[in-house]
Amino acid sequence: MGQIKFRQKNEGNGFTLVELMVVLTIVGILAAIGFTATFRQVNKAKESEAKLKIGLCSRMQQSYYEENNKFAESLEMLSSEIAQETHNYKYMITTTNYSNPDNNDAKTLFCCMAEPKKPGLETYAQCTAD
Repeated sequence: MGQIKFRQKNEGNGFTLVELMVVLTIVGILAAIGFTATFRQVNKAKESEAKLKIGLCSRMQQSYYEENNKFAESLEMLSSEIAQETHNYKYMITTTNYSNPDNNDAKTLFCCMAEPKKPGLETYAQCTAD
């Protein structure tokens, strides 16, 4: 009987460890770039909720003023569908007294505020004066 001979293939069909490490590094960099871009888009969507509700609050304030000749001091006074708190933001109406230094005219500033509950989100406000 003949002997069975085993040949070693040395044709370079596989990848070296260095080549695999380079590919994995490139994939990791691309994944990190994609993750940060996705994270920014998610935050923009959450912030658009706040912008929408602050705009609604401001329009409701104008309507309230037309009917009552004064601005509402709280969301409850507006009888609004704006929840005081959502998953991402806390909504409120704040009042601040200020005076014009030029003519000492005192006014009250009414602001619809959206305060973020999570880091990375912006605070939004829209104000009107009486």
